[in-house]
Amino acid sequence: MAALAATGADVLVLVEFTPELAELLDRAVGDGDYPHRYQQLHASPSGIGLWSRLQITDGGVTTIGSRVSVDVVIDVGGVGTRVVALHPFPPTFNASGWEDELRAIGDHTANSPLPTLLVGDFNGSRWHPPFRDLLDHGWSDAHEQLGHGFSASWPMDEGWLPPPFVRLDHALYNDGVVPVRITDVTIPGSDHLGFVADYGFSRPAGQQAGQPAG
Repeated sequence: MAALAATGADVLVLVEFTPELAELLDRAVGDGDYPHRYQQLHASPSGIGLWSRLQITDGGVTTIGSRVSVDVVIDVGGVGTRVVALHPFPPTFNASGWEDELRAIGDHTANSPLPTLLVGDFNGSRWHPPFRDLLDHGWSDAHEQLGHGFSASWPMDEGWLPPPFVRLDHALYNDGVVPVRITDVTIPGSDHLGFVADYGFSRPAGQQAGQPAG
């Protein structure tokens, strides 16, 4: 949690977010930091959260497919920007269920009228056809666009064989969003590699500051 706090990110997307981790992160960031928070905490890997320093104007915790997610609109310098925090079930024991989850994400976010980011552990990579189908809904991958498409984020556990070989963690974006920089961050104790993504934004024609999605 100290490593996350040290990134200084304006918005934190947190998957496998437990009550214990939430308490530790709260201590790490300090009083009054990240005042805008939506989360559903679980002792299991299904916990998720989104903490923001910037004003959240709409949205909250929701269910996409069968998985709890966070879908909010954040005022980024007067531009209403949608951020969706995601963690679909892994395909390890239920590949068809995972495909359904990715399809539900695509349906839920299709034709978003705002600059939009989909961020989280998708449990899938460019090499999985269902993930490519999601990209075909009009999403681009920040790692790919910034020259890091072959980077890996899993598994990061010490002593694991093989070493990290696949990127499961992504920041997808639509029109109105311009990726500027992406930096991987080691999170001690996690089996995934975290990242910080920096973006520029543009306001869609006719949109007022903070205007929510339809």
